[in-house]
This record gives sequence, C-alpha cells and structure tokens, in this order.
Amino acid sequence: MVAGDLEFFNKVEKEREYKNYVMTHIADVEEAFHRLIEPLKHKYDKTVDDAIDLCGQYIPLHDLSKFSKQEFDAYRKHFYPTDQEKKSQTKEDPEFDLAWELHHKNNLHHPIHWVTGDEKQDMSLNFIFEMLCDWSSVSKHFVTEHGEDTSVVKWYDSKAAEEKQSFSDNTRKLVDFWIDEIFRKPGIRY
Repeated sequence: MVAGDLEFFNKVEKEREYKNYVMTHIADVEEAFHRLIEPLKHKYDKTVDDAIDLCGQYIPLHDLSKFSKQEFDAYRKHFYPTDQEKKSQTKEDPEFDLAWELHHKNNLHHPIHWVTGDEKQDMSLNFIFEMLCDWSSVSKHFVTEHGEDTSVVKWYDSKAAEEKQSFSDNTRKLVDFWIDEIFRKPGIRY
C-alpha cells in the first residue's frame, strides 16, 4: 500500500465518522422532539399546537443540508480532518465559513437566519421548537461523548451570547419562556 492509499482510506474513515455523527445528531433531534415538544400539545393553545405540528413536519428534514455538496466536505474537514488535513489547517477556514453561512441561510432553526443587516425578525415558534431540539441534541452529545458537565440551561445561561444577539425582542421572550417550560424542570438536562 502506498502513502496515497493510506490517506484515501483515512479520508473514507473520517467521512464515515462524520456521517455517523450527523445521523446520530438528526436522530437525537427527532428523539428530543418526541420527548420534549410533542407532550406540550393540548397544554397551551391552538397556536402552540399548530407550531408543534409544523415542527414535527420539519424535524425529519433537520440538518439534511449537511450532506449537500456545499456543506459536506467543508464540515467533515473541519470537524473530522485526516492527519494530512490537520497538518495543513490554519485558524482561518474560509471553506468552512462559507459552508456554515450556507447552512444557517438554508436552515431556519438557526437564529442568525432571521437577521438581515441590523434587522432582527421574529422566529416562527415551530423553528424555535426545532432550535430547542437541536440544542438538546448538541447538549446530549457533549454530555455523553465528551463527558462535559453541561445542560441546555447551563449553556443558554452562560454561553449563548451569539444566539441571544440574533434574537428579536419577541423571539428572546419566547425562547426564555420555552426554556423555562421545557428545560428548567427537575430531571431535564437535555
């Protein structure tokens, strides 16, 4: 086997690891929806119920753009680099930056999607619910895979500055309300 073959097989392995991560993330988002959001149905009003139904339609499509040509390689190289790619990495990563920009433009559960220039638009409640499921999945990943002592509430209270800056005043009130309703309960970590 020659060095090029080894690098090729390493790249294939890193692609497999990244695909597994994305598929696990999507499954965890769906699990969070069924565990945290669906039980809210019929406890508030028709607007909330409609948002839950709509969120349920978007959940199976969550983050599928990460498999697109525009995002896949850039994300994979950034988070799952081969040894050769690690050696050539710099702090600036324009390929990843472009992929991230495309991702949040095409995925409405990201708060930055709702910002145009200096104008912050209100996020739809269904996308707030999807965002909370996304945060739950990411929190679960850091707890179970990295052993970090974190939770959605802990992260939101101390580290979510970028997300909070993207929220309109109305969105911030809604997110704060739903964080309290969903995550600030005994036994709910993510």
